[in-house]
Amino acid sequence: MLSFRISASASVGALLAFAQLAIAQAPRGELPRTHKPVPTTPAISPADLMTRLYTIADDSMGGREVGTEYHLKATAYIAAEAKRMGLVPAGDSGGYFQNLPVFSSWSDSASMLGVGAERLANGPDFIVVTPGERTVSLDGATAIYGGVVTDSSTWPSADAVAGKVVVLSALSGVPIRRLAFSPTSRFGRATAVLVAARERVSPAMMVGLARSVRFARAQGAPLGPPSVIVLPRVVPLLFGMMDSLKAGAVAMKRLTGAIVGHERPAPARNVVAMLPGSDPRLKGEFVAIGAHNDHIGFNRAPVDHDSIRAFNRTARVQGADSPSPRSLTPEQLATIRRMTDSLRALHGGARQDSIYNGADDDGSGTVSVLEIAEFFAKSKVRPKRSLLFIWHAAEEKGLWGAEYFTDHPTVPRDSIVAQLNMDMVGRGAASDVTGEAKDGTLT
Repeated sequence: MLSFRISASASVGALLAFAQLAIAQAPRGELPRTHKPVPTTPAISPADLMTRLYTIADDSMGGREVGTEYHLKATAYIAAEAKRMGLVPAGDSGGYFQNLPVFSSWSDSASMLGVGAERLANGPDFIVVTPGERTVSLDGATAIYGGVVTDSSTWPSADAVAGKVVVLSALSGVPIRRLAFSPTSRFGRATAVLVAARERVSPAMMVGLARSVRFARAQGAPLGPPSVIVLPRVVPLLFGMMDSLKAGAVAMKRLTGAIVGHERPAPARNVVAMLPGSDPRLKGEFVAIGAHNDHIGFNRAPVDHDSIRAFNRTARVQGADSPSPRSLTPEQLATIRRMTDSLRALHGGARQDSIYNGADDDGSGTVSVLEIAEFFAKSKVRPKRSLLFIWHAAEEKGLWGAEYFTDHPTVPRDSIVAQLNMDMVGRGAASDVTGEAKDGTLT
């Protein structure tokens, strides 16, 4: 049965490969900043893909982050395209959208945190990143040191942290965004989790961290303890000398204050559309083709576009088989400086940018699925099985959209005989193939 199901989707797989080939054959080098859209055709072509990609990754889409109006705008565009092609709605209540239970959460200015007699400043000294709609008292709470935030092997047991405030340290070099800790089941019974940053958080980063989104996997599921990023000086304030500090140590001073949070539903939706199969016996089975519709939004303050480009070209990770270096060599730093200076000279100065456009991740997959959908929708010969096109939301938040569709499929789950996913297919040469050999090496 497995080989039968795979062969049933072989034609779709070939079309996916053809779409990737079309992307690889698109113009190389410096592409124009703007691209005048042209009507798309049933044929899969670089011109069609450019028209779609320049739309979905345009600055006006604001980085397509879940929980924002830009996510709504991007998914509305995808749904409008599906409707234009004549695809059947396969989301909630006869529409193209499947809404996820996602909530926007933020801390009230009334939130307070103190260590012994010292009161910390809300914002400069601490930032509540997962408050929820509640008030959590910290008055008289005992703090316990939990070790390193990125190393769960150091964490105390669930029983040890119950009813206490867990304090975690961060290693140098860990990005601030990774400290926006989502408490695990290990800390589910803790009162709160404090994560000590290694450096002061910038004002722009404060604004971004002050609002978070939460995925409610189950109706009425507990929120878990609130998470708070604190300055590094909070750890010695609580525990004294750091040299001998070990996981499980109890603080010498008590905490005071309270965390006051609010939340409301936030926009997050999958786009789901269907093309009925041609065989009456097989049209009840589905081959699903998917990509994720979201990206990571925008910075609150602009950054230097050319220096980031130079860094990415010189040192940034290019895939799982090419990890990013922990530090740059003098030669790499010199290369980045030369490339940045050259780009600035070429463009007449520094180019400031703040939007993560997500053209490759995963604009490329999103538009490839649209292109494949139009090919089949306009084809005179349709596949025997039905095709289910899914543009998942919140992949960047932790695969929430894919998880929600799997748990709440809009067609019978067992009727989906294959799922083909496209992510970051917009770069590399047409001949690039990465795989694992029998000896475990990557090729």
